[in-house]
Amino acid sequence: MFERISAPPLPSPMCRTAAAVSSQLLSRPRIVPGACMGSRPLRETCGAGNTTGPAITTADAPMTPRIIITRPDPAGSAFADQVRKSLGQSQPILHSPLMRIVQDGTLPDLSEIRALIVTSGNGLAALAAGTSRRDIPCFAVGDSTAASAREAGFRVISAAGDADALVSMILQNGCAGPFLHVRGEHAAGDVAARLSCAGRETREAVLYCQVPMAPSAELRGLLEGRSPVVIPFFSPRSVQLFFEIRPIRAPVVGIAISPRAAAAIPEEHVRLIMVAERPDAEAMLASLPGAIAAAKQLEGGNGAK
Repeated sequence: MFERISAPPLPSPMCRTAAAVSSQLLSRPRIVPGACMGSRPLRETCGAGNTTGPAITTADAPMTPRIIITRPDPAGSAFADQVRKSLGQSQPILHSPLMRIVQDGTLPDLSEIRALIVTSGNGLAALAAGTSRRDIPCFAVGDSTAASAREAGFRVISAAGDADALVSMILQNGCAGPFLHVRGEHAAGDVAARLSCAGRETREAVLYCQVPMAPSAELRGLLEGRSPVVIPFFSPRSVQLFFEIRPIRAPVVGIAISPRAAAAIPEEHVRLIMVAERPDAEAMLASLPGAIAAAKQLEGGNGAK
């Protein structure tokens, strides 16, 4: 669906800069590793190598692109605060959630469950609210969810990664199950099915749903404009809801939390896709400076192809 930019090995781990994609940045979307962007200013490479648009010079000095955060609360507000602390109050941010989290499920009987599985902070919150038991060990997809589980009193093991890392870790663990995967109505990774197919009985409890919210007037206005925007996508579901908005004329630089989220992004509506180095908020935050630098090159461009 998208082409991944590769570069010859260079001495520094930061050598794969935004310069690697600048010559074709205005012609078609690309996926690049987010954490490797931005070690040199993009403006250095926007001369003869850019065959699809005018060179951008220092004198052009485009305005700082706006970051649009569509993640639901409370995680969305927390991420917006992190962005402000990291990039400064002068960085334009719009927090406009496209869904809200509603806890509406009931935990099943846990008497046969030998281990719990949580793949999101929302699932952990619903689990903690639904039972007083803390004696059942818990597998968490990432360190942030694991930290929240420990704060709630659970004994937890972190996969420090994504759904693939979680499944791999559980299969290597000695626990035979049954497991209970606590999740939302929309969940990526097919964790329960994959574990069950591998011989580890895994049940599911859907304890919350992600209710779509109408896009705000301010969000629609930004997307109907011509100024580039930077969008962090934290799940395939958030990608789906975002690209249901019409029209999208603004040039979009997307940051995907995982390759799975990146694969859900429709090619015709983006100019560049970056994939965070790790599937967590900290890596998404680290990808923002490179995404902003890339978006500045797109000032005045068109969004959809």
